[in-house]
Amino acid sequence: MEITYATSSSHDLAAAETSGSMPNRPVKVIALQHPTPSSSSSSPSLPLLGKWCSKVKHMSWLEWLELFLPCSRWIRTYKWREYLQLDLMAGITVGVMLVPQAMSYAKLAGLHPIYGLYPTVYDAYGDLLGWHSADTLLLDHMSVSVFETIALNSGFVPIFVYAIFGSSRQLAIGPVALVSLLVSNVLGSIVDSSDELYTELAILLALMVGILECVMGLLRLGWLLRFISHSVISGFTTASAIVIALSQAKYFLGYSVVRSSKIVPLLKSIISGVGEFSWPPFVMGSIILAILLVMKHLGKTKKFLRPLRAAGPLTAVVLGTAFVKIFHPSSISLVGDIPQGLPKFSIPKEFGYMKSLIPTALLITGVAILESVGIAKALAAKNGYELDANQELFGLGVANICGSFFSAYPTTGSFSRSAVNHESGAKTGLSGLTMGIIMGCALLFMTPLFKEIPQCALAAIVISAVMGLVDYDEAIFLWRVDKKDFLLWTITSTTTLFLGIEIGVLVGSKLADSIVRPLTCFTKLAFTLWVLFDPCVSRLKAYWVGFSLAFVIHESANPHIAVLGRLPGTTIYRNIQQYPEAYTYNGIVIVRIDAPVYFANISYIKDRLREYEINIKGATSRGPEVDRVYFVIIEMAPVTYIDSSAVQALKDLHQEYIARDIQMAIANPNQEVLLTLARSGVIELIGKEWYFVRVHDAVQVCLQHVQSLKETPKMVDPPPEDKLSFLQRLWKQKREEWSNPELESGVQDPLILKGTEETVDRAP
Repeated sequence: MEITYATSSSHDLAAAETSGSMPNRPVKVIALQHPTPSSSSSSPSLPLLGKWCSKVKHMSWLEWLELFLPCSRWIRTYKWREYLQLDLMAGITVGVMLVPQAMSYAKLAGLHPIYGLYPTVYDAYGDLLGWHSADTLLLDHMSVSVFETIALNSGFVPIFVYAIFGSSRQLAIGPVALVSLLVSNVLGSIVDSSDELYTELAILLALMVGILECVMGLLRLGWLLRFISHSVISGFTTASAIVIALSQAKYFLGYSVVRSSKIVPLLKSIISGVGEFSWPPFVMGSIILAILLVMKHLGKTKKFLRPLRAAGPLTAVVLGTAFVKIFHPSSISLVGDIPQGLPKFSIPKEFGYMKSLIPTALLITGVAILESVGIAKALAAKNGYELDANQELFGLGVANICGSFFSAYPTTGSFSRSAVNHESGAKTGLSGLTMGIIMGCALLFMTPLFKEIPQCALAAIVISAVMGLVDYDEAIFLWRVDKKDFLLWTITSTTTLFLGIEIGVLVGSKLADSIVRPLTCFTKLAFTLWVLFDPCVSRLKAYWVGFSLAFVIHESANPHIAVLGRLPGTTIYRNIQQYPEAYTYNGIVIVRIDAPVYFANISYIKDRLREYEINIKGATSRGPEVDRVYFVIIEMAPVTYIDSSAVQALKDLHQEYIARDIQMAIANPNQEVLLTLARSGVIELIGKEWYFVRVHDAVQVCLQHVQSLKETPKMVDPPPEDKLSFLQRLWKQKREEWSNPELESGVQDPLILKGTEETVDRAP
């Protein structure tokens, strides 16, 4: 809708001051679209619920099948000739890597190595609890027990279940170091690891984690964990990696070390037992660790040596076992007898301990969301398919619930194994099924071979795996980009090292909230004190305020993001939902972020950008006909602040775009945001030529590139000029004359352009 108003030029204004008259000339002004009472009343009061109900009503039977069985997505479109060999090779590669890793992580969890294949819980907890050599000998001669089935089960049953209910096609789940340490930390404070109750509680913990993950996935509450910033996660994992490595020192040193999740007791125990130091396990463990690190480095840096990275753990086990078979050293402790056969069905017990396990179950669930879902989303973006984070969380939950009925302790996605799975060429969940078959074969036929594996070899596998979690590069990056986030990293890592894991995460997340969102933090603190100390407050009021705070937090974590289109006859870009007449350009997506960008909402923003890249509803497109998106322009004028987590996410997003041949452009960032991007190297990464003052400038540059891409195939065999007819040559000449004004003005009919110089705002 256009309305003609009167306005004046600067020359006319000068004349008007002397003559008193005001000459007029017509200009085009776009009327603001005011909502009518009927339209405002028709909008749902609960937009999220309304969108969900509308989506459910229009779902087909195929969409319902994909919702409950995500595996049907890749089964329906499976390309046997292209994918089968890649999936089988990736599954075998990661399966061979998983068997020794699962046994090692079981030891870390306080379980016997066999529990890692289920996975095991008994021996790993014994390591952290500081079993003496007599305890180890007793364990080696124990009869087959529930303990010896847990670790292998965790690497066996959940894999099959996840392949059916998980939506990621490359994520490799199973026992991981961080979860094993969490399990060990909480159960060791409740019961002695030699007690059968220890194993029952580990299985119960898997059930609780699975239920929490399923509930959060069904209620779509995964966004709550976004309020733990990337700097807090990095500091937490760095400190945890150091604690994990020190807890394995007993197998290198040859004497027992106290089991603890704090660094001071571990160091005291290591120093006090120096008199019992034994050279053989130290030399063997150090050599195997060096071999693992070299193989990992070569596998990462040399493309043709990638199989070395996956073969490292198996190589360590084979070398260690061969040495023991040949020389029979008495001073090196071995794994001992391992039960043979697949896990049996059993119902978790000891529900009376659930209350004391809730904090750890919540923390493990948080790790699953932050790590597993994060890995899954990154792999999905690299492989070009969509992934719902909440559905992924539900799949992990079902895998843990089913695993708990087959003697498994909590499992989640693994960084290292998922990376190897992706690099090995995995295309679908068939690679996960192949991993499960490898684990089943190990349980049925290979357990007698595990008897003489040196425990120092398994400890070396754990240490080599967690060394990659020591993220000192992140600390250097935060110091350069954002001192506040560096302070968070330092406090979180220090607190985790000296006070324990749970306190470290709690302190770090609270500090992040207070630094980045002081008003929200103050409100929550005031609300908590009010409920605790005001005896007159009613439960109803407390619940009401709590729900209100939840809505505030939700809005902060899910900011408004608009897809912009160009208003006809102008160089102005507005929300296409608010201005239906605005049009977009083929091959270009223009997005405006209407909020500060920080750790709590960056995940949501990345999801929306991927969504808009695939589909933009309700917009009229113009420009060259292209089959996909080539440019994404981000309007950052409303963005008043960007933190280090968002900067890192922006880098990751840029890398994903580059892999898909998409260029990112930034329009109109303010001075503070631009300074942060410069310090972090994002400007150089994207390229200075892709930063613009106006959205319109960015569109003009991108549109020229799209046109050149469209015309490139025609340049291969251009028609000779002399074969063109007179009308064709005339049309070609006119089209070249009209191309630039058309791009600038937005008017498609070239005849209308004549005489509109005064009515159209042209860009320089």
